[in-house]
Amino acid sequence: MEYPFPKWRGKPVLLSKHASQNILDFNVPLAKVFEVLEEGVETGKKRESGVFEFMKGFKKEVLKVVVGDAGDNWRVITVVKFKR
Repeated sequence: MEYPFPKWRGKPVLLSKHASQNILDFNVPLAKVFEVLEEGVETGKKRESGVFEFMKGFKKEVLKVVVGDAGDNWRVITVVKFKR
């Protein structure tokens, strides 16, 4: 089945309910979330297998995106925005 969602590393990216709420609360455009996935730096923080954490700095803020492998797609678990 072909998903009508943007792809990252060859699989579609879906948002968890928690990540969707974070995006709305922090007023983060979805394009920035994908920019962090594409251009961000992996933090190297210990997480369970198949879960990755990426960070990218913008002008006065830093955006952190945690994404996990959910089989045939990626699932954005959480999005955090904080000031420098």
